[in-house]
Amino acid sequence: MIEILGDSAEYEYITEGIELSKDVDGLCIELGVRRGMGTKTIMDAIKQYCPDKVSVAVDPYGNIEYFHKENEKIRLDYTNSMRYQSMQALNAYADDIGVHFIPIVLEDTEFFKRYSDGVPTYRNVKEVINKFSFIHFDAPHAVAEIKEEIDFFHPRTNIGSIFCFDDVVGFYPHDEEIEPYLFALGYELIKKGGKKANYIKK
Repeated sequence: MIEILGDSAEYEYITEGIELSKDVDGLCIELGVRRGMGTKTIMDAIKQYCPDKVSVAVDPYGNIEYFHKENEKIRLDYTNSMRYQSMQALNAYADDIGVHFIPIVLEDTEFFKRYSDGVPTYRNVKEVINKFSFIHFDAPHAVAEIKEEIDFFHPRTNIGSIFCFDDVVGFYPHDEEIEPYLFALGYELIKKGGKKANYIKK
């Protein structure tokens, strides 16, 4: 049995977001993987609603410092040992359920530099995909960094793409800073809970 752990809540927001964006072209991506429950949830939803889509997971691990909260840059337990265990479980799970999974061991900013023209996928043929239908934002929890992520993905999404944010309460001023920024770009709030929030591109 493949065990994949998580430390968040409201994972159903991920499932609902992928269901809503199932007919939108693009990759499904998570920024900030840790133990992998978010990515597992993405893969489960892909399997159920859009089995031809690709799951991408971006996380550097390596026990480096990052913004756990606004103005709080710390070093947590996101070690390379955690990466080995998490990626082993996620790769095995993807193979087990038949979902194409691409793990990328980079910070979000490094991912933006190196994959600005798209993510190469290899399934009988090479295809470079430069659109994203679902993004789960769970990397640095600071306004400037989150806005940088939004600025990268916004031009790489189509109408109907879903932005799902984790830790929207108590970690950074999501309602005051991020939500108005999204509204100005043409996104609409679908649903917000005590942990996550989903927005759709209109």
